[in-house]
Amino acid sequence: MARSNRRSGSQPRRPRLHRPGGGAHRGAAEPAHGRGRGRGDRAVPRRRHAARLRRRPGGPGHRSGRPGRVVRPGCTLRPVSRNRGSSPQPCGAGSGRLHPPGASTAREILSDVPFLDVLRRAAGPRSCYLVGGAVRDGILGRPCTDFDFRLPAAPTVARTIARQLGGTLVVLHEAHETSRVVVRCARGRLDLDFAAPRRPGLLADLRARDFTLNALAVGPLGGRPRLFDPCGGREDMAGRWVRMTGREALAQDPVRVLRAYRFVATLGFRLERGTRRCCRALASRLCESAADRLGAELLLALAAPACEAAVRQMAEDGVLAALIPTFARTVGIEQGGVHEFDVGEHSILAAARLADVLRRPEAFFPDHADRIAGYVADGPTRAGLVLATLLHDLGKPDRRTWGGRRWRFFGHEELGAELAGRAVSQLRLPRRVRRQVKALVGAHMRLLPFMQSDDPTPRARRRLMRDMAPHGVGAVLLALADRRALRSEPRFDDDGAALRRLSALLASGEGDPISRRQDLPVNGDDLVSLGLTPGPQFRELLQAIEELWVEGRLAGRREALAWLRRQVGASDPEPGVAGGPGGPTREGERL
Repeated sequence: MARSNRRSGSQPRRPRLHRPGGGAHRGAAEPAHGRGRGRGDRAVPRRRHAARLRRRPGGPGHRSGRPGRVVRPGCTLRPVSRNRGSSPQPCGAGSGRLHPPGASTAREILSDVPFLDVLRRAAGPRSCYLVGGAVRDGILGRPCTDFDFRLPAAPTVARTIARQLGGTLVVLHEAHETSRVVVRCARGRLDLDFAAPRRPGLLADLRARDFTLNALAVGPLGGRPRLFDPCGGREDMAGRWVRMTGREALAQDPVRVLRAYRFVATLGFRLERGTRRCCRALASRLCESAADRLGAELLLALAAPACEAAVRQMAEDGVLAALIPTFARTVGIEQGGVHEFDVGEHSILAAARLADVLRRPEAFFPDHADRIAGYVADGPTRAGLVLATLLHDLGKPDRRTWGGRRWRFFGHEELGAELAGRAVSQLRLPRRVRRQVKALVGAHMRLLPFMQSDDPTPRARRRLMRDMAPHGVGAVLLALADRRALRSEPRFDDDGAALRRLSALLASGEGDPISRRQDLPVNGDDLVSLGLTPGPQFRELLQAIEELWVEGRLAGRREALAWLRRQVGASDPEPGVAGGPGGPTREGERL
């Protein structure tokens, strides 16, 4: 008897059809058993099949995913691409693991792109896409001043943009057809980078980028914009992960290793385990990269408000030692005495204590919080302060001697300044950052007497802040971070004595005309008119005038000139004035 093709009370089975947007389309997550087929590989009606997927493991709401795929808690399972061709498709249509964000999301990202109409006209019919960090920052809602575009004939478009916007054209890589247009506008400096496709297809170019959070694109600019995410970057951003697109992406450009820690610092993300393992393995290859690129990445990382996690991971993974080999020598150098940690750990902890102070200066210096915020408002200055804190004891390994009861490190600050200056010069950091680091490291021990005692006079405090200008604030912050890193639990928040004395130092440098010699009642021309020739005596006399002027002991120009005539006519300066018999000097004043 022929087998009936009908069941009692049921309709004939029909083969399942592909319907875009349905629960069983090709982009959806596959069931764990039979690829969405019924038992015995029989076709299942669409309605019953969808219900079964909701009930069974492996359905759209299940976490198992395909074999070998790791799904992190808190992240939504995304469609897996079946299309590995070169033609770009938007997310949710086979180009990646992300559900389509909707055209409005892509438009919102493009709405922050400056001069968008000019870019569209210049690109013309070419397929122009916004790629990389600008898309990432748009999704995260972060401000962006660096925009990368991928399009054919990139040099021609870059020249057109530079001419129309009055910007500066810089050819970055002629062979790769990469150019930059620097534009100054109300938003400040904007960098518009234009690069030709390197591989056949947008998705291939994206998969070759460094990290999944950078393997993003929006475009085309001249059509209906869509978001492309072939590597799951949005999923990683939702989970706050920094994940490499592949080991070869980091190996071909070791600077990307340092960039991973920069994202940890600037975004507050975590390094994915495999990515961190790869960075650790490639740390020794950082020396193969251009020093100026390494220095730029390091400054960006250290300028972040929450840089301490990245600093510690760089130290643990050998990245910091690869950048600054002399820092590796501080690890394991015991200090004893009041120090709980060795020199290397103390330096890392000091950088963390500094970051804490910079995040909430009002908790430590309520009367000077605005002044501190103004000092570190500039990114390179903030990064230089953190770097100086990391390197402030760089000279201790070579200056360690046994003093009978504990280790001594006489003169380590001078040697440390020399070593730190050499290290920052090798990284090709900006000149002002090199000067800042060297000055702070070389003078960090000068503040110790001012924290330990109330004996220093107001004149001594003013002189110290004058000598440290323009980094007096930085010297105070480094001294506090150094002291709070003596032990795992700082003991000085409740005491308050050190904070009170450091606050007095900050007050001593506030409003002084140290860096504004034009405010003094006399100047070098007056000294020349008195018959003096430029030399060391000029500086001594002008510094003495500064101190008298700040203390209010000179009422005006007439009194200042009279005082100068007495000094020029006398063999020695007036007693009680800097440099005179019985008067305090920088070396002789009692501290």
